Amino acid sequence: MKTHLLLAAMLLAPLGASAAVPVNENARVALVQEIEATRTALLPQAEPLPQVTVRYAPRLNDLKAAAVAAKDSDQLEKARKDFGDWKTVVLRHLYGEAPRLASGAQSFEKFSAAKASEIGFTMALRQQLAAQRLEARVGAVRAAALKPETSWNGMFDNSKAAPGSFAALAGDGAVLAEAPLPANDPRRYDKIRSLLLSQGVSPKIIDTAIAEGRRQKVDPMIVLSVINQESNFRKNAYNKGSGCTGLMQLDPATAADMGVHGNLYDPAANIKAGTKYLNWIANSFFKMGQDLSDMSKVPADKLKMILASYNWGIGNVSKVVRKYGAEALDRVAPRETRNYIAEIPSRIYNWFASF
Repeated sequence: MKTHLLLAAMLLAPLGASAAVPVNENARVALVQEIEATRTALLPQAEPLPQVTVRYAPRLNDLKAAAVAAKDSDQLEKARKDFGDWKTVVLRHLYGEAPRLASGAQSFEKFSAAKASEIGFTMALRQQLAAQRLEARVGAVRAAALKPETSWNGMFDNSKAAPGSFAALAGDGAVLAEAPLPANDPRRYDKIRSLLLSQGVSPKIIDTAIAEGRRQKVDPMIVLSVINQESNFRKNAYNKGSGCTGLMQLDPATAADMGVHGNLYDPAANIKAGTKYLNWIANSFFKMGQDLSDMSKVPADKLKMILASYNWGIGNVSKVVRKYGAEALDRVAPRETRNYIAEIPSRIYNWFASF
């Protein structure tokens, strides 16, 4: 995640706009149903959980969250494609496909057809049963859509998810997430702190991220999810290719531009610089005038631009946004960046849904 601030500033220009194609709500519901049917067919829920379930269920949860949170047809199509890739991987794991599938050489449909004799009947039957169970819950959803002015996590803006809303599809039997407490209330982050501690994350890293996020007015949920994405909370992480270091994967030049000259393997220095960089992208380079302290008030397109810039570089993102608009990042950005801007919001969604 290298950057040259002087060059980036020269690239700054008025941003264009691009109209997004609204999500087809029937297509969204169908995808959510297919994901749940696939979960039933391929991921056994017996106790103790089989290895295939332990290994692949978290990613399926992320994919479902991405489908539920999709704001336009491109995002939904990406969720559908990623779901197809996930199915290919799981089927290869379960049924030991010998030939390695070259990228783009064989579609999931062809691969699935080759395995139809092994799973076809079971899959169809279980999908039918799953659809029947879900039908009563999604009737009101078919014609509904999240309000345009609602940010990507607007499903958490109310104290409880509205009956029939996509938030109600967060998971079978899951407790619906309550709205976050105000950003200036320290208790707002108690649940995510407990969740991360239960996953073995260092309390020092969690507390430093929360404190630094609050101090710099960047929602700690964003800071924590970026750390999760960049280093999986490993303070000694190092990328040989880019030279990026530590929890938020910064290079020394970027950290120095943010006024941090200390050891980037130190959590406090790294998080301070990375959080300041997120704010700098939004309010110094793109001049959004955006308060990032409460993520529920950050518009989806702005959050996408900030995260894409952090991962791909602000110069690259600026060029794309000027020419095509922020929505084009889902199509034009490299695959790593497309995954980045989808997985961070999805992870935060899953954190809320787990509370």
